[in-house]
Amino acid sequence: MNALRSICLLLITANIVLVFWQFWRPIETQYAKPAADPDSPSLILHQEYLQLENAKQRLAANACWILGPFSSEKQMQEAWQSLEYIALDMQSSKNIKVTPEGYQVSIPPSINETEARILLESMLASGIDSARLISDGSSKNALTLGIFSSLIDAQKKQKLAQALGFEAILTSVQSEKTQWQIVATVRNQAGFKQWQAELIPRVPAQPCLPENQVSQ
Repeated sequence: MNALRSICLLLITANIVLVFWQFWRPIETQYAKPAADPDSPSLILHQEYLQLENAKQRLAANACWILGPFSSEKQMQEAWQSLEYIALDMQSSKNIKVTPEGYQVSIPPSINETEARILLESMLASGIDSARLISDGSSKNALTLGIFSSLIDAQKKQKLAQALGFEAILTSVQSEKTQWQIVATVRNQAGFKQWQAELIPRVPAQPCLPENQVSQ
């Protein structure tokens, strides 16, 4: 009987100890791993990532070319179409090239053609044999005394006309020419060189400066 009582007391004591252990045992804390940033190269070693970036920069520096200028939009489009097969990326641009041609001395437009012709005859009679009538355009019924490559020569002609009592005006003459260019990043340098050799007419090409490189 005493043995049975001892076993019961032992079981009760064990249960009490187990209950206290469940309440008072230290809790192991687990921290969740932060979610990976999809934009960061978390699966690539840092050194490998730097090597990839350097390789990409070398490609951009060696493969970016400025082609042109092309004298017409049609010529630019033909070059574009033939280059599409070896280019990673292309951009086109249009610009207007202004070229100075000289200096013009002229007489402002008259009220009508009759007045302009009377003035022309007067200038020719005064010894200014370079005078010509402008019969169309925005300067219709004006007189031109010539276009001079030298500013000094133009000023001499202007002073001569003014000394004879004519209102002579000196202006610079410029011509505008529209041109097109292509900025291309090519994937195959050998193919690009062959494309250059086969293209007729030949198109000037120069490597891009860093600020002109096309992003891939």
